[in-house]
Amino acid sequence: MALSKVQQQMKVRPRFTFPESIKTVGHFIRHYFKEITVALVPAIVTAAAIDAYRRGVERDRMLANLRAVATLEAFDNKDRAIERGSGVFITSGGSGY
Repeated sequence: MALSKVQQQMKVRPRFTFPESIKTVGHFIRHYFKEITVALVPAIVTAAAIDAYRRGVERDRMLANLRAVATLEAFDNKDRAIERGSGVFITSGGSGY
């Protein structure tokens, strides 16, 4: 934006104006603030609850799978470990059941 001669002499800065699209969004948010808040708060609470539930399910699944892992250690006659091995028990109900 070019400054006029008068503005250059007075060293007046041009006034900043927002683009029309930003004005429209701002007007929309101000007008529907209550509705937006009423919609967002339950959505955020629900998302947090679902996330906590999923983490709990993953933790329970991990613990169930850990019960299925077996570690075997073989010792000699001086109680020194000579071999180690591990495996997984799998039943018809799944691992670790």
